[in-house]
Order: sequence, then C-alpha cells, then structure tokens
Amino acid sequence: MAETDARSLSPRRKWVTVGAATVVEAVAFWSIIIGMARATAEEGAEVSGSAAGAFALGFALVPFAFLVLAFGTNNPRAPGATLRAMGFWAVLGLPLMIFVEPATGMALGFGLGAIPAIRLEPEDSWRARLWWVVAFVGYVFVLVYTEVAAGPGALSASLLPFATVAFADWASEQMREGREQQA
Repeated sequence: MAETDARSLSPRRKWVTVGAATVVEAVAFWSIIIGMARATAEEGAEVSGSAAGAFALGFALVPFAFLVLAFGTNNPRAPGATLRAMGFWAVLGLPLMIFVEPATGMALGFGLGAIPAIRLEPEDSWRARLWWVVAFVGYVFVLVYTEVAAGPGALSASLLPFATVAFADWASEQMREGREQQA
C-alpha cells in the first residue's frame, strides 16, 4: 500500500488536482446529460446505442473523478474516501438527478462527494465545505430549474463542484488567519 505524505498539502498541488479531477468530472457530467437528452428524444422507443454509450461512459468516469481527488491530494484514506464520495453521489445526487433536475443533482452529488475525497487538513472544516456546497447547489438550482440562465447554470454545475470545496478550504484558512491577526 502506498504511503501518503504527512506534510501539509500545498495549495498548488490541491488546485492542480482539482483541475485534473474537474476534467474527468466534466466529461462524466456531459456524457450523462447527452445520454439523458438522447434517451428523452427517443421516448417510446428503445434507448439507442449512442444514448446507452453516453450513459455508460458518464457513469464509468464518476468514480475516477473521485479517485483523482483522493489520491491527488494524498488523502490518507483514499480508497475509503472514494467509496464515501461515490455513496454521496449515488444516494443523494443520483435521485435528485433522475427525479428533479439533472444538472442540480450532479452538482450536489459531485460537490458532496468532494467533501470526503479531498484531503482534510487540520485547518479545514467539514461544516464550511458542506455550507459552500449547499450554497453552490442552490445557485445552480435557481439558474437551471427556473430557467433564468440554464446554460450558465449547467456549465457551472459541470465545472465548479470540486472547486467549491477547495474554495471553502481557502476561505476557512483566510478567516482563521484574520482571527489570529486580530488576537
């Protein structure tokens, strides 16, 4: 089993990992959206091979996005963190994606999954990560579901779930440093 680095994770390493995982996540996101669109367009008929292929590619890439996050940030419990991330995605994001709105569901699933996948430093907060993800999902929901700006909302949902969690860590660190300077 590979040993993880006990030193603090550099911001550059975290953001490079988030960027790489976002590429995998965006391909998964849009493959699932394309598969859903093709299946809906062919309603009443059997789902064609292209729609099924898009679904299969998207669903196959979801765990790899979380693997990139977990192993790229040197999460000491990367395999378990990946399983927890997939659990959040499947139990909370997938039903919302299927029954309410696809972009919002995937934003929730990927955002919640990133919380355990990205290595938690001592100064980071689960609570801050969760609140930032909830705010992000609310933003996506308002844009996409109400059709105020569905295109930018879907684009945000595909590109920002992992960055939202990394930003939550950065914001927590900035607030902690501000409190220390005031003391």
